Amino acid sequence: AAVDAERNGYIQSWRADVSQSLSEAHSRMSDARELFNKAKLRKQLVELKSEADATVQSVAKVSVGAVLQ
Repeated sequence: AAVDAERNGYIQSWRADVSQSLSEAHSRMSDARELFNKAKLRKQLVELKSEADATVQSVAKVSVGAVLQ
């Protein structure tokens, strides 16, 4: 009886630890996904694309955050 109680206590403790670890991992994954989506959006806002194939002949010096037209 004592062995069964000890075994059940160990199993319950192990399940609680695994559940806690899983919850923490899920939280970290959610945070990482949010950071990834934010970085992807920032890249889309910074990347310049031409409507047609062309050759760059000169590059103007602009400050970081400047809006190009």
